Amino acid sequence: MGKMKQSTVEHKPLTFISFIYLVAAVLTVLLLSQCTFSSTSHGSGSPLKLDAFLVELAEQPAGSYTAQLTTHYFATDERDTSEAYVQWVPAVGDSGWAAIGYYRVADSLRTLSQHVLDTVSTSVRDSSFERSTVGSERISGYWPGKLCPPFLGDTAWFGSAFDGDADIVWYHTATRSDTTWTFDITAHADTSNPDASPEDILRYHIDYDATSARLIHFDFEFFESSIAYGYLLDVTFDWTDESADEVADKVLNWAPDSAFSETFPEQEVERNEAEQEVYWEEQRAKYTAGLPVVGEMAPELAGIDLQGDSTRLTDYLGELVFLDFWYIGCGPCMQALPHLQEAGEKYADRGFRVVGSNAHQSPEVLTSYFEKRGLDLEQIITDGRPEDYNIRIHPTWYLIGRDGAVLETGLGYGEGSDAQLDSLIQVHL
Repeated sequence: MGKMKQSTVEHKPLTFISFIYLVAAVLTVLLLSQCTFSSTSHGSGSPLKLDAFLVELAEQPAGSYTAQLTTHYFATDERDTSEAYVQWVPAVGDSGWAAIGYYRVADSLRTLSQHVLDTVSTSVRDSSFERSTVGSERISGYWPGKLCPPFLGDTAWFGSAFDGDADIVWYHTATRSDTTWTFDITAHADTSNPDASPEDILRYHIDYDATSARLIHFDFEFFESSIAYGYLLDVTFDWTDESADEVADKVLNWAPDSAFSETFPEQEVERNEAEQEVYWEEQRAKYTAGLPVVGEMAPELAGIDLQGDSTRLTDYLGELVFLDFWYIGCGPCMQALPHLQEAGEKYADRGFRVVGSNAHQSPEVLTSYFEKRGLDLEQIITDGRPEDYNIRIHPTWYLIGRDGAVLETGLGYGEGSDAQLDSLIQVHL
């Protein structure tokens, strides 16, 4: 449906990896470029001379730390905790650092409980921790990346650039006390932009130990009012005294266990328009393998509705149904909802229904989220991923005929999707 944006990243429980929309949008801003820190005093402490700080940052020895991450999702009021033990080496070639990380997710809803991040990183981007496969589950670079962030030791991060997005204006202060170097970075909406909202938030607070220049804490807050979604994450770093030479030797001479076949993530490749179309078709085939196809009868789907009552797909026989697999935390999913409701209302008198299917959030959470956005969409809420709909890309959608057969199916939501959806509905009404 147009230029699709898809999400397999799960925010409690976020499906790990690829086709990331919301995460990609946020990371574009997080990988700050062209920033000049003011020397304005902020709170206690004195203005920080950035050049002096960067010298200290660049001279850190190799070391090990345990990072604890806590994330609070505003839309669902849910909380995640993650932990990593990381052996880290600064200033390796042009990469900024190299690291080996051992990553654990405490949330039992996630299928990954422990995994060795099989990487000697060659990039300071968050996605450099995007690695490997355990069974069929890909491991995301986003949350592990927050446990080993680029500003841990990459001096270029501070002098290279906020992305210059015209929609936001960045403010930053840097101060030093006897114990801590502190950076506060806040994005404010450009009031001249009609799409901007004063409710939107993008903010960093970063603390370094004043003696060692080692990162000891940061928190990051993000909120996008147009989709009523955001989160606050808080990460603390507890450093261990270890021989820098021994740590460096372990990291630089490390090789992945043979159990991990995909050592490095797929590299970004420049493709022309035709090549890109072929690539996306290959990805679409890969991630839809085993799912219902056009011409087949749609498998039964049973669950509960927003009131907690039993409901199933066959209850809608005799109507044209747009079945949308989505969850709160999937950017394109959340962006699609207003038009889906509009289409459902527009064609309701002609026997068209929009039905969402959510395997990640409860009726209470979904109801609260819909109320915040002024939405009212029917749902089939399932207890886990349905066996006959093993969805790995969100959103995945099906247009199902009045006889229960699959008429159309697709992935993602992006430019042109609304018009294409309307056209499909009119063809099949």
